[in-house]
Amino acid sequence: MSQKAYWEEVFERYKSSGLSQPEFCRRNNLSNNQFQYRWYERNKALKAQALTVERFETISVTSNTTTSPLINTAIHLPNKIRCDAAMTLQDLSSLLGQWVQQC
Repeated sequence: MSQKAYWEEVFERYKSSGLSQPEFCRRNNLSNNQFQYRWYERNKALKAQALTVERFETISVTSNTTTSPLINTAIHLPNKIRCDAAMTLQDLSSLLGQWVQQC
């Protein structure tokens, strides 16, 4: 069993035990410091994973090509920042391509 799988099993037993961390560690012959470190690292990784998934919320694109070759674009970020831009389809395609490379 890998270390990650072992600690996930320990954390599941802890969550269903109803015990405090120190008491759970004492009863299961675990180092409380090691438990807290692994718990912290696990939660930090879960938060980082959640942030990665929620980078962008919506991209709205509207166009009136009969009067202008420009496309109105609105990009909504999770932190409530909105970026509006008017650009050509070629510029929008290039911008999206660059974002894909960065993500």
